[in-house]
Amino acid sequence: MAGIVTEGAAEVAAILAGWFDQATLVGLGEAHLTPKVMRTLSELILSEAIASRCQDLVVEFGCQRHQALLDAYLAGGRLGAGALKPIWSDGPHATLWRHPVYVALLRRLRAVNRHRPAQRRMRVWLAEPLGDWPCAERDGHRRKAFLDCIEKRLLATGRPGLLLFGMRHLARSPVDGRATLASQLLDSGVALRTLWPELPPRLTPFDSPCRGLELIDVEGDLAARRVNPWGGEAQPLGELCDAVLRVPGARRETRCRGPDPA
Repeated sequence: MAGIVTEGAAEVAAILAGWFDQATLVGLGEAHLTPKVMRTLSELILSEAIASRCQDLVVEFGCQRHQALLDAYLAGGRLGAGALKPIWSDGPHATLWRHPVYVALLRRLRAVNRHRPAQRRMRVWLAEPLGDWPCAERDGHRRKAFLDCIEKRLLATGRPGLLLFGMRHLARSPVDGRATLASQLLDSGVALRTLWPELPPRLTPFDSPCRGLELIDVEGDLAARRVNPWGGEAQPLGELCDAVLRVPGARRETRCRGPDPA
């Protein structure tokens, strides 16, 4: 049997906000090139329920080198969204981050922050390191940069935070024998809870079709169900995430839709 089911965006956001009662960090697993999932996660990030518990968001989709540029934009500086292009151009996955859903999140966050009191405005921290490396070294370099950013921006200050990273980075256990961002945080004693999106056909642990937005706790029979979203060795879902977000109509695109709007 599946665990507790929560339906609707407001209810899901309230549950995620409640996770901060036991966790310092809450990880939102993103499915790259799946815009409906990213738009749904954006709604949760922008919710008042989350703002009441957390004002820091660490993201994979931008280069640390350009933190000051993003700070100026989110503070309402005289910059158009097109000026943010260096944020995702400098890094090993620039093509992925050019998808318009990422700049859309930042644009909406700037607008929302404008109407919030200072103590409830969301700050966004860029975690992607500058540069590129051979494939054999890339995963380790990026993971170290992610961990350093989270330590500096959140853990060292004792601030709770959201993490928005690809779902593999937020696997609670190593995948195919390789450590993940989440597994290393948990090994170091950080209190972390994570959700993954359901992602047909890669991750479909349910026997019924998705008819509406649902957050389902991974426990019982669902936790024991073995999955292999990336085609490697199958693992129990309960070793990989705490909950699954079902987003109706979510489908992965075959390629990036093109450059960001200006």
